[in-house]
Amino acid sequence: MVKDQIGSPTYTKDFINMLRGVITSNQYGIYHIANRGSCSRYEFAQAIMMYLKGETPKVLPIQSEEIPMAAIRPKYSALSSTKAQLLCGRIMPTWQKSSKEVYGYRDDVSIDGELFW
Repeated sequence: MVKDQIGSPTYTKDFINMLRGVITSNQYGIYHIANRGSCSRYEFAQAIMMYLKGETPKVLPIQSEEIPMAAIRPKYSALSSTKAQLLCGRIMPTWQKSSKEVYGYRDDVSIDGELFW
């Protein structure tokens, strides 16, 4: 999994909730909307596997140059939603928090020290 491309994974539900606020504000302009924080594709894959299986995955990091691609991908494409957040008066959740919701991970439920999700 590519380790040198950084972005902002974003949950569609979070995006739509913020977009609704931007649209109804009637404040025209360019707004970036993304979950807070950034990670590499490698880190995102690791998090997904942890949320799904509860274990550190056996995913190997590689560099972009190791995969032949028709289009060159940017190394850093993380977005900041500060302008939209200020306009709407709410903060986007982190990509980690939203990813846990998407993949059904519950780190707040345990029985006898065992995690259940």
